[in-house]
Amino acid sequence: MLSLNCTILAQVVETACKDAARHGRWLVAIGRAAYELECNPYVERNPNGHGLIIGSSSGECYAANGECTCVAFRHGQPCYHRAMARIVRLHDEALERQQQPAQLARDIKAIFAAMDERESASEDRLIRQLETAVPSLADRLAKAQREMAELFA
Repeated sequence: MLSLNCTILAQVVETACKDAARHGRWLVAIGRAAYELECNPYVERNPNGHGLIIGSSSGECYAANGECTCVAFRHGQPCYHRAMARIVRLHDEALERQQQPAQLARDIKAIFAAMDERESASEDRLIRQLETAVPSLADRLAKAQREMAELFA
């Protein structure tokens, strides 16, 4: 069974129904596709990465993308298999668009974390240099003050 985001799926089905409003057979196919996506455990993405493999209640197995292996398609009619494949493709595209900003945010966060690490390492190096330089500077300043005091004493 496919793992789909219910909210996105509902939006895609609603849009598909609006787009097919004047095409009764496509509306029936979309309605059946939505039902099958919810109830049919024998629907999987095609391993070649395009379309679906659908086990039907008739015992048949169909491969659907822009084309289908079913009788309705052979007779030039809309079929729920193609509607289902298109709905899943549109769902996956919408899900990817939704996830892109989150991935971008994670990438930016990782970049800043790496920059912070480098800056922290640079700051640590600078602090160590100052710690070694300051005592010698303090010693030289104390010596200079003693010498000035001797000169003006």
